[in-house]
Formats: sequence, C-alpha cells, structure tokens
Amino acid sequence: MDYLIGKEQAELILQLAGCLERLGWDYALIGAMSLIVQGIELGRVTKDLDFTVLVSADIKRDKRDIGYYLQRCGLRETRIPHRYEFKDMFVDVIPIFEKSDKLFTYWSTGEKMSIAGYRDAIVKSTIKEVETDLGLITIKVAPVPLIVFLKLVACFERMESSSFDYAHKHLNDILKCLEQYEFESDRKFDFVDEVGWAEDQFDCTGAFLLGIDLKRISSHEIRSVFNYYLEKCCSLERDEFSKMLLNCLKRGFDYENEGAIGKN
Repeated sequence: MDYLIGKEQAELILQLAGCLERLGWDYALIGAMSLIVQGIELGRVTKDLDFTVLVSADIKRDKRDIGYYLQRCGLRETRIPHRYEFKDMFVDVIPIFEKSDKLFTYWSTGEKMSIAGYRDAIVKSTIKEVETDLGLITIKVAPVPLIVFLKLVACFERMESSSFDYAHKHLNDILKCLEQYEFESDRKFDFVDEVGWAEDQFDCTGAFLLGIDLKRISSHEIRSVFNYYLEKCCSLERDEFSKMLLNCLKRGFDYENEGAIGKN
C-alpha cells in the first residue's frame, strides 16, 4: 500500500516534532505536504517537508543560532539558510520568534522574506492523524486556508524575483485548493446563492467558503495585506475558470454576513 507519507518522512516528523517539544518550541507543518495530508490532490508528487517554528525568545540571549538546535534535532545545514537535509530529503524550517511583530525576516544571504501569516499557521494549527509506512502518527498541520495565504505570499515573492516557474507552481496549488475545498460539504448548499453570478456557481462555492474561513481565522496582519498579494498573483496568465475561482476567493474574504460565517 502506498501511503501519503513514506518511511523517511515519518521518521523526520517524529524526530523533529519530539525534539521541538523538548525545546519548548511550537510548530506547524506547512507547504504542499500539509495540503496533501488534508486531502487536497495537487497533481504532483513531493517528498520534501516544510515547517514553521515558534522559537523561544530566550534564544536571542544565546550565542548559538537556530541551526545549532536543529542540527541537534538530526538535521544537516545546507547553503540555503532555512533549508536542511534529513537523509535524502530537504526540509525548510521558517523560524518565528516569540514577542516579535516583524513582518519580514532577512537571511544571511541578504534575501528578504515575508513572514506574514506564519504565526497564524502555528496558532491555528490542529493535530491530524496520518497513516504512514511506520503506522499511524500525529502531526500539527496548518489549516488549508492559511496555507493558501502563505502560497499567495510565496507566489508574489517568486514573481518579484522573476522565478515565474515557481510562482506558477504556487498559484496552481492555490487553484487546486480552491477547486477542492469543502468538496463534499453541505455548507456549499448554504452559500451557493451568494455566488449565483458565476457561470459554474457550485464549483466556485468552495473558493468562496475558503475566503470566508480564511478571514475568520486570520489576524489583523493577514487581513491588511491579503487583497494586495491576491491582486499581484492574479496578474499571472490563467484561464477563465481560474479567474473565476480567484474572484470567488476574494468575494468570500470580503463577505460581511457575520452570522453565516459561524456555520463552519
């Protein structure tokens, strides 16, 4: 039987999660694998993992950097500051510091990266049980709507650096989420009239719901920049159905019927 998470991935999750727990650092699985384990079919294979970690403020008084602790967790550093190796896999670890309100981080390479939404991803994460080659394991996973936001930011940053292949990869993942979100949920029937303007209104309702749910669980930080990043990523060439999904996402995020939002 083929599992979503293989043996080495499961070993990494168990080892890293246990080590972070001993350090007292909260975390969440983000990226493509977090979507796959939540039932989103991306149409592509990935075995690398992405985490965001809430690092104790005490480390700032320590001369050792985060890499020192992650190496003790069994990871090996690479030339990319936030990328580590575990056996034949790569794992990206994005650190967020407690009691910090910074919206960007600067890597040792001089690269600037937005960290908007990463704290939300940790705070709003849920524990999910996943079948693996090592049996059933538990993993903290960021909600799909927040992963969509993080991918919007990543899409924009890839566009800014002219890495358009990667920008399209993130946008394609976003569109897969919008197509499949709440796919079999009765909530779609509650909101289908709200997107009655759309040609494929029922297929668009999941995107509308994702926008509603993203706003509901978002901090002020995300709410203040969401439309900016969405507008920038919408400038990528795409077909009419994709445009409709992104429009439904925006309409859901801007939806103001607070009574209906509580139906999730």
